Amino acid sequence: MTIGTILARRIGCAGVVAPASRRGRRAAALVAVALASLGGAISVGRDRPVRSVRSENGRFELRIRPGQASSSAAMPCRGVLIERDSKSRRRETRWEADLVNELAPTRAFVRDDGRYVVTLDEYRFGGARHAVVVYDDAGRLAREFTLDDLLGAEDMPNVRVDGAARIWLDGAKFSFDDQRGHFVIVLAWGREIRIELDSQRVVSGTASGRANATARGSAASGDASEARRGQGSPSATAEMEPNADRPPEFELMLEALAELFEGASETSTSAGEEMGWGDAATDLHEDANGSVIERVGVAIPRPDPVDPVDYIAWINTYTAADDPTAEMLLRIASDATVPADFDSELLTAALKGDADALEDSLVQQWLADNRSAAAAFLAAAAFEFNGYELHSEDGTLVGALLPTLSNLRELARVTVVNGKLLELEGRWDEAAEQYVDLMAAGSQTGRGVTLIESLVGTAIESFGANALLDAYAADAGLTLDYTTLAERIAAADRGQRDIFELMQFERAMVNDVAQRLYEPDSANGGIRPVAPDAPAAGDLMSL
Repeated sequence: MTIGTILARRIGCAGVVAPASRRGRRAAALVAVALASLGGAISVGRDRPVRSVRSENGRFELRIRPGQASSSAAMPCRGVLIERDSKSRRRETRWEADLVNELAPTRAFVRDDGRYVVTLDEYRFGGARHAVVVYDDAGRLAREFTLDDLLGAEDMPNVRVDGAARIWLDGAKFSFDDQRGHFVIVLAWGREIRIELDSQRVVSGTASGRANATARGSAASGDASEARRGQGSPSATAEMEPNADRPPEFELMLEALAELFEGASETSTSAGEEMGWGDAATDLHEDANGSVIERVGVAIPRPDPVDPVDYIAWINTYTAADDPTAEMLLRIASDATVPADFDSELLTAALKGDADALEDSLVQQWLADNRSAAAAFLAAAAFEFNGYELHSEDGTLVGALLPTLSNLRELARVTVVNGKLLELEGRWDEAAEQYVDLMAAGSQTGRGVTLIESLVGTAIESFGANALLDAYAADAGLTLDYTTLAERIAAADRGQRDIFELMQFERAMVNDVAQRLYEPDSANGGIRPVAPDAPAAGDLMSL
C-alpha cells in the first residue's frame, strides 16, 4: 500500500473535522496512517490493484487505470492493451475499454497472442467480486465467473473471509495452456480450475457447472501491429581452464557463472535478429524466474557470450512512453537544479516552517534559483513516465547513466519550503496542492526500472506526505477541504513498480556482466573465460 493510498483513505474519511488541538491532530493523523497500513496488510492477500502486466513473451502489455467511485469525479476502471514490436520499439494500441471492476483487479494475465485477457478479483474484496473475468481480442467482456461458479462446498473451508473480502488465491499458480486453449488456476489446496477461453466455460474443477455469463460489452479497438518475437539463442558449453594467474575470487565467480551456459548447444545460432528474447523464460534460476514472471510479467533474456543480448534495448522496451514529455521535463529539471549553498541547520529550519529561516536571504535566493527547475519537475507528473531511456557508451547495462537523482531530491526540498512559505502567508489550499503535486512527482519517479529510482521516488513521496500531515495538524489546517484533498491524493498516486519487477531488472544487470565473462573459443568451437583484467571482470567485482 502506497503512502498516497494511506493518506487518501485517511483524509477521505476525515471530512472537514479534526481534533481541536494541534498536537492532537498530528497524533490522530499518525495513528490513522498506522492503522491504515495495518488494515491494508491484513485485508487481502494481494492488496494492491494491478497497474500494468505483460504477456509472458513480452509482446503485449495491459495497462489498467483504476476506477474512482467518488460521486464528484466518478471514473470507470479502464484497460488498454498495447502491442509492441521488439525491433523497432513501435507500440500500437490493440484495444481500449472499460473493465468491470469498480477500482481494479488484483491480478491480470495476457495470452501471448493477445487474443484473451483474464483478470482476477476486485481490489479490497478478493473473490467476492469479479472472481474471474475474461475479455476478448477487442476488449469486450466475454464472461464473468463468480466463486460459486468455480468452487464447491468442499472448497469453502479453504476460502478465508476477511470482512467483505473472500481470499481464495493465496498460494495459487496461474498459466495459459496454449495447446488446449485453457486458462488454468491451480489453488493452494490442490483444486485445478480450467476455463476454455474460446467457449468461455469451465471444463474442469467447477462446482456446479453454472456460469455467470454477463452480456458482452463494447469497446473501441485499434489496429494491431505486426510484432515479432525471436527464438531463444542457445549458448555454447562453458569449459573451465585452470589459470594460476587468476585471483581465487575470480575463479569462484567463474565457476558459479558457468551454470548459466551448461547444457546448452555446442554451437551457437545467431541471436542478432531478435536479440534472443524468445527464450527469455530460460534463465539461471528457471523456477525463480518463472514465479516472478507469473507475478509481474517480466522475463529476463538468457545471456549469450557468443552473440551478447542487448540488455539496454531490452530494458528500454519497458521504459518506452508514447509521449516523451515527462522524461524531457525531468532531465531539464535535473540539469537546472542549484544545490543549497548554506548550512544544513538553516535548511532544516526552513523545511520545518521556521519563519526566520523562510525569510532568510540565502533561502530566498535558493528558491529563486530553482523556481524553473521545480516547476518542470512538478509539471512532468502530468505525463506518462515508465523510467528513463537508458544509454551506455560501452553498451553495458552497468555503464548506463541516469540523470542525477539527488537533484530531484533537492527539488523536493525546494517544493516543501515553497509550501511552508505559502502556509506562512495563510494560503493553505495552495500549500496542500504543492504537497500533493510533490507526492505525484515522487510516485512518478518510482516508476523507473532501477531500484535506486524506486528508493528516491519513495523518499520524495514521503517529503510531500509528511508536509501534508504537518499542514493537516496545524491550526489553520482546519480550513482545508479534506474530501477534495483525498480525491486529489488518490489521483496523484501513479503506483510504483513492483519490487519483484525491479529485481528482475537488477538481475538483468548481472546477466549482462555474466555473458561478457566468456568469449568465443575458435579452437574448439565453444567458449572460454575472459582474462582477469578484462573490463567485464572489473564489472563483476564492482557488483
